[in-house]
Amino acid sequence: MVADKNISKLQQKRLTLRSKVTCLTGKINNADKMDKAFDVEQLEETLKDLKLVNKDIHDLLNDENYEQDTVDCEKYFDTSKLAIFNAKLKVSANINNISSSEFSPPSNINMSVKLLKIKINSFLGGIEEFPSFRERFNSCIDCNASLSPVDKHVFLRGYLNGGAKRLVDEISVIAILMKQQKNCWKKNTVIKIE
Repeated sequence: MVADKNISKLQQKRLTLRSKVTCLTGKINNADKMDKAFDVEQLEETLKDLKLVNKDIHDLLNDENYEQDTVDCEKYFDTSKLAIFNAKLKVSANINNISSSEFSPPSNINMSVKLLKIKINSFLGGIEEFPSFRERFNSCIDCNASLSPVDKHVFLRGYLNGGAKRLVDEISVIAILMKQQKNCWKKNTVIKIE
């Protein structure tokens, strides 16, 4: 009699959990991307609870009822696990689509990891040294098509010393500014820094 009462209580609890599993499975199959993650988490928690209740019920059942009950339980778990799997698959597919389309860099940008080793003499800011430095920089670095404007600016900053370096360090690394710098050089407007 006590065992029947315990089974009835556990079956009532299981009925509630199965209803929740069915509801969450339906929500996952029809949910938006944002809701799916939350619903999947809730469903996984509910399945853990359902598994514990099923174990308690199975401990109290005889062999005949045990087999039938186990088959019924497996149906709920299979349906739920399939819904979770499909939801995770859709979420990861959406993440891959977003990362490959919206956030991928344009294909025309030169991406480089390691800068070339090019040796030219440093420029200290003297007006007499500038034409020679400009010629070497233009022939070695500026005319190199494999370097991006940002890489060229980094090279420029590396070959300057003293006041000239301080001036260029204040300029942010933007391609437009590199073009402006080249235009200044073409006009031979150089500030003598001592």
